[in-house]
Amino acid sequence: MSSTKRNVQPKPPVAARVGDDFLKARRQREIGALFCAGVAVLYFFALISYTPHDLPSWVPFSRPLGPEHRVVNLVGPVGALSAGAAYHLFGAAVYFIPVMLLWFSFATVVGFAVWRGRTILAAAAFLISASCLIDLQPVFLRDWVLKYNLPHSPGGAAGHLIGHELTGRYLGPLGSSAVMLVLYLCGLLGLTGFRPIRFGRAYVPDLADCIHHPMVDGCQPRVVIPNAVAYPQLPDFQHGAMAPVRSIRVIEVESDPDDIVQLGAGSIPEYDVHASADIPKRFPSPMIRVEETDPGSDDGGLALPPHEWDEAAAYGGGGKERRPESILAKARHAELEDDSVDLDLDSVEDAVPIREVVRPTPQIIDTARTRRVRREVRPVLADPANVPGSFYRQGGAFHGYELPSIDLLDYEEEKHAAEVADTSVLVETQRVIIDTLRTFGLIVSPGDITRGPTITRYEIYPSVGQSVKKIAALEADIARATRAERINILAPIPGRDTVGIEIANHKKVLVPLRELLEDKRFTDGKAQIPLALGKDVYGNPLVADLAAMPHLLVAGATGSGKSVCINSIIVSLLCRFTPEELRFIMIDPKVVEMQMYKDLPHLAVPVVTSPKKVLLALRWCINEMERRYELFAEAGCRKLEEYNNRHVRQQQRRARRAAALQPELFPRDEIGGRGSIVHPPVSDPSADEAGDEDKHSKLPFIVVIIDELADLMQTAPAEVETAISRLCQKARASGIHLIVATQSPRVDVVTGLIKANIPSRIAFQVASATDSRVILDRAGADRLVGKGDMLYQPPDSPVLVRAQGAFVTDDEVQDIVEHCAAQSAPVFDRSIQDNLDTENEEEAEAAMSDADEEILDKCIEVILAERKASTSFLQRRLRLGYTRAARMMDILQERGIVGPGDGAKPREILIAPDPDLG
Repeated sequence: MSSTKRNVQPKPPVAARVGDDFLKARRQREIGALFCAGVAVLYFFALISYTPHDLPSWVPFSRPLGPEHRVVNLVGPVGALSAGAAYHLFGAAVYFIPVMLLWFSFATVVGFAVWRGRTILAAAAFLISASCLIDLQPVFLRDWVLKYNLPHSPGGAAGHLIGHELTGRYLGPLGSSAVMLVLYLCGLLGLTGFRPIRFGRAYVPDLADCIHHPMVDGCQPRVVIPNAVAYPQLPDFQHGAMAPVRSIRVIEVESDPDDIVQLGAGSIPEYDVHASADIPKRFPSPMIRVEETDPGSDDGGLALPPHEWDEAAAYGGGGKERRPESILAKARHAELEDDSVDLDLDSVEDAVPIREVVRPTPQIIDTARTRRVRREVRPVLADPANVPGSFYRQGGAFHGYELPSIDLLDYEEEKHAAEVADTSVLVETQRVIIDTLRTFGLIVSPGDITRGPTITRYEIYPSVGQSVKKIAALEADIARATRAERINILAPIPGRDTVGIEIANHKKVLVPLRELLEDKRFTDGKAQIPLALGKDVYGNPLVADLAAMPHLLVAGATGSGKSVCINSIIVSLLCRFTPEELRFIMIDPKVVEMQMYKDLPHLAVPVVTSPKKVLLALRWCINEMERRYELFAEAGCRKLEEYNNRHVRQQQRRARRAAALQPELFPRDEIGGRGSIVHPPVSDPSADEAGDEDKHSKLPFIVVIIDELADLMQTAPAEVETAISRLCQKARASGIHLIVATQSPRVDVVTGLIKANIPSRIAFQVASATDSRVILDRAGADRLVGKGDMLYQPPDSPVLVRAQGAFVTDDEVQDIVEHCAAQSAPVFDRSIQDNLDTENEEEAEAAMSDADEEILDKCIEVILAERKASTSFLQRRLRLGYTRAARMMDILQERGIVGPGDGAKPREILIAPDPDLG
């Protein structure tokens, strides 16, 4: 018995079938439009060559000349008959018929839905009202009655019956004319989709501007642009209406925002969108905007007046739309049943949308050419009242300390200025992206184009019902089409309804640190410890608060901009804080990175370069954290800010208490009968303040900077990980903050314990997506382009911010350091300095914390009780790691408790057990 197998071809997905049907329906509409245009042309020739003599004798309104008469109509007997019927019905208004047919043909080609019931009804009302108006007017075209053998008037039968017999009898000639004129205008508006009210709202401001300002270069208006001007938006044309086509001009603001920019007629980039005529009508047309504003302003760019935009006819208007549920139900049913579905694409296009889609007008925003606003930064002198007591007693306060001037940062505006954005190149790149997606059946429309210092972000609007994952899957194809080295796709952009495609600029623009330090977000912000990090894609300064982070992890490959970022952070702190307010502990295992800061008066200890001393410095930070918390507990405070301001709060509290304890507020002594006033005992506040001043002094912020974590993790990984994790967990309220940097983002360097306690991270370019996940828990850093291009993860948001890091040269850093060092020598803290300057390296290495001392006591008890001493024995009994157990055994040997190791033999116990233990 033979079995026959049937080859079943797998059916394409519904989305692919819908795309094929859409292209097929589009070709059918184009053929129909061409046929309609041909009919209009033939009908026009039939009308202009019409004569009643060409009609046969059986037609009532004919004038036959005999059987020998030859038809002279250009379209023959058919044309003569159709033209005669139209003349008889509508009279002279018949010439609107070929015009309307041409309009329908054009609207169908460009994508407007005109073959609808209300549009056909508007066309009929327009034609009938036109014939009525021709019939009601008593002067013109009266000779047509005899020339074309019309029944009553040049308006035809319809015009005579409706305009004269019906409305004229009851309303008179004037009333009937008024009614027909209104009907004529309504039919015209319904046919073309033109909205005069919206048109007037958009163009009346332009008319007023042309009146108030002289015309230049043949009626080219001059536009006054102060900083950023919000002009009225273009009218939203309804679904099926055609928007006016205009050209694009780009306005660039000069250095003085009060100047008047003249728009010439030359070098106007045209936005060619005819190739994208099939883009859905619900999306707005692209527009051009070049931003030239104050970097601190909230405006995203400069909005140009409506006459500077290109309202492309191919995209239609931003009308309402609704997805047809019946057709989508077919598609969903087909997806489940895997059956073929014949979808009516015309009904899809003409259906009423499921929801309103309001799109902002697409713009091109050039944030790389933001103008710098000069701000006067006044020098700040140190207040003796703010001097911390510990540093004051050790070397004297920094009286009269002056913050570095911004002028020490050599800002070369011409060097850092960006070139003018070539809008034609940007628009062409966006067209390539849209055409590439259309090749794979994804219909999108253009959105904003944002040109940043390093990358340009192209935004696109996916069509309704389209998955953004399909766009993200075409990353390699878009990179090939745009010839980009690497691209990054945000599907979607966080907080927006668009998909962003980021492509690196051919010429990158630096972000000078001085521009950020002069910004109001840095000078006037609410951040306690502001850090100038850079500028995001939209040109907004990126200023973070280290106190809110409260710790920062910086990682990236060599040459990606990590060291420049650390220098920018240090310089921004030096320009904001005096040595009384902030202290540095710099740990530099590579020796060469932090040596330029060795003369800073802000240093609490000389730059730590020895890996053996790093652990001591971290332990001092832990002890300082615990000491500060004890002071906070005694003062009744919870954080450093409250502790430093406690004297003000105490004085305010005493003032309120003294006002509440006034004598007149207390009752008289009724027992004495003398009517005397009872005074409550009040202590002397001056004596309390004098006693508390030495006990509670102001404490500075302490910023610990570790430049290379990988070297420390190779020396003592367990101890360094424990110390960093403990500081990150508890040191926030005490005013101690960590900035950890590494160029080796591996799992054995940036461990899970360290990463879990540092929520704020900055990732520069890395080699692979694995390294990116170590830093950010997600891919993305591997797609950066280097040279300061970074991803910043704020502490209060999971959304990554792409930005260009601030740039500061070594010469600028040296000038800032020399200014600070010239005012005062470093004043080191004696407690940490004594520990780091210990001559006995073995003693320094053996220095332990209180927790280690407790573990050591337990080790001694176990060894004396069991009379055994080995590393593995301590691991089993006390559940220690090998590193800590071996270290405890070395310390016991140094203290003379156990003897040296002798191969596989157990160590000798050198002390006798305590009789009380037995």
